[in-house]
Amino acid sequence: GSLSEITCLSNMNETQFVIYGISNSNTGGNKTENSRGYSDFWTVCIDSSSSFLWDKTIGGDFFESSGNCYYNAYNNSILTMGSTLSSVSGEIQQSSFGGMDAILIKLNANNGQIINQKRIGGIREDIGIYDIVISNTNYTISYSSSDSSGTKSENNRGIDTLSYDYWVTKLNDTTIVWDKTIGGDKGDVPKGAFLAEDNNQIIIYGFSESTLSGEKTESCRGMWDYWLVAIDTNANILWQKTFGGSSYDLPMDMLMMEHNHYVVAGSSQSPISGDKTEQTRGGRDYWLLEISTTMSIEDFAPQRLHVFPN
Repeated sequence: GSLSEITCLSNMNETQFVIYGISNSNTGGNKTENSRGYSDFWTVCIDSSSSFLWDKTIGGDFFESSGNCYYNAYNNSILTMGSTLSSVSGEIQQSSFGGMDAILIKLNANNGQIINQKRIGGIREDIGIYDIVISNTNYTISYSSSDSSGTKSENNRGIDTLSYDYWVTKLNDTTIVWDKTIGGDKGDVPKGAFLAEDNNQIIIYGFSESTLSGEKTESCRGMWDYWLVAIDTNANILWQKTFGGSSYDLPMDMLMMEHNHYVVAGSSQSPISGDKTEQTRGGRDYWLLEISTTMSIEDFAPQRLHVFPN
C-alpha cells in the first residue's frame, strides 16, 4: 500500500482521522475487503486512540492512483480525489474516456459507503491530484495531456501529445459547471492547490518547463521551475509567477502565513541563477520561497512580488 493523505474529522463526537491511499492487499490484518485489481483506493478511519473504526476498498479491474482527501463538515462526507485506468467494474461505475481519467468519489464519513462518484477526462492521460471545496462546490485539480474530448472542453497547450497542462474542473456534486486548461508549450504539472480563504482564490502550485506561450507569461528559467497560478471561482486567471534557477526546481507544498503572505517549499538542483540566491549543496536541496503579492488582477505587477532573501 501507499499513503496519500491523512484528514482529521474533528466535528464529530470525538476526533477521528481518515487515512487515504492505495492498496493491492486482499483481506487480512486491518483490511476487510479483497483487492479489486492491480491497485485500489483504500480509505481507513481510526479514532484518536488509534482504534480501527472502518475501512473501504474502492477500485476496478485495473489500476487506481490516489490524490488527496477532504472532510466536508457541511454534509459529513469525505471527498477522495484520484485517478483510474479501470473499465466499469468493482466500484467504478463510469467508462474510460481514453487513458487514465481523474475521479472524484464522495463517501459517508460514518461508514465509508459511496454516496456518488464522477469520472472526468479526455482522450489521453488525465491524472487527478487534488480537490478543493468552496461553499460545497468542488474544484478538482489534475494534470492533463488530453485535447478537447470526453469532459475536457479545451485542447492541450503543448507542442506534442506527451505534454501535460494544469486542468481545473468545477463541479456542483456530479454536474460539471466549467473546466479550464492552463499551460504552455511544454510540460506543466501541478503538485497541489491552496485555498486563500480570505479572498476565495485558488492558488495552484506545480512545476513547468514551458516557454512564454499559452497561458504562461514568463519563460522557464532552466529545466523545471516553480509555477504558481491563482484563479477565481469563475476560472479567471488572477496572477501567476515563475520561480527557478538553471536546473530542476520542484515545489511540493505551500502554506499561508497571513493575508497575501505565503511560503512555497520544494527542492532545487539549481546553482545561483535566475531566482536562486544560494549555491546548491550537492544533489537536490530543500528550497523555500517566502512570497508576497497583492493577489489582484487590477493591481498585481511583477515588482510587487518579493523573494526573500533577495
